[in-house]
Amino acid sequence: MQKNGPPINNGGVRSAPRGRGPNSVPELPPSSELLRYYEAMSGALGPMRWWPAQTPFEVIVGAILTQSTAWGNVERAIANLRSAGMLTPSAMLRVRTPRLAALVRPSGYFRQKAKKLKAFVRFLHTKYRGSLDRMFQTPTLELREELLSKPDYEKVRAFIESSIPRQAELFNEFHALIVNTGKNWCRKSAPRCEECPLRPLLPSTSPLSMFTENVPSGTSLSGSLA
Repeated sequence: MQKNGPPINNGGVRSAPRGRGPNSVPELPPSSELLRYYEAMSGALGPMRWWPAQTPFEVIVGAILTQSTAWGNVERAIANLRSAGMLTPSAMLRVRTPRLAALVRPSGYFRQKAKKLKAFVRFLHTKYRGSLDRMFQTPTLELREELLSKPDYEKVRAFIESSIPRQAELFNEFHALIVNTGKNWCRKSAPRCEECPLRPLLPSTSPLSMFTENVPSGTSLSGSLA
């Protein structure tokens, strides 16, 4: 007998309950093609519940630490920072970079991430006198240009923001779903393309569709796709 909780699909991943509640994902109108991809990933993976945070600064720290790692590792790094009293811009500005790197070590690439955290709090101190409230008063497009200024990122951002409802919760959940879809199915050594929840949505001319249809049977690669 199945225990209480979301149903589990054939891929062994819990499906998402719809509606409200701590384990639910937003009810969304089918307003764009992009939302079909969101629904497919959400149906296979369930709610991600990323970005749990006590302060806006903690959200920013999590966004930097989550690059190229699982959220569980980020949670351990943030717990270290909280225990050390480092989850404020002023405290992070004062701490030495090697000490900060040691605290965020569970998140991986810890030296690089420590430098990025220091770069952000220096930017905040220099540009906005250390105040997130002042920074948040800056128009979004202007602030994004100051922080990112990457043309390729801007193209992707503009496409996504024009294709789905402008809801921070939805953007966060979509981000988490994409990361976890890659983690579960887009494996470098043993990709699970046949099981991928996005495969039915791909056009017949997609390189992925052509690839999976032409894998010789009986090979080690075909076994990894089965």
